[in-house]
Amino acid sequence: MPSALVARVRPAGWSPSTVRDVLHNELYRGDLVTFKTKKRDRSGDVAPTRRPPSEWVRVHREDLRIVSCGCSTRRSRT
Repeated sequence: MPSALVARVRPAGWSPSTVRDVLHNELYRGDLVTFKTKKRDRSGDVAPTRRPPSEWVRVHREDLRIVSCGCSTRRSRT
């Protein structure tokens, strides 16, 4: 059991990289994207590969949205 003296304290609040990731994640804007990968190749062997964006299925789900479009497209001050 670690002692209280050895325990690390996590900084309070959100890191800038976490905020950036949330703002740029399509799911948090309510856009669900599926079928980005396929598991089998043409011969039927298991070989996970990335599908082209034209084959992705996009569905807008307002109930998943936690970030407004204005926040996600606003330019960074840095």
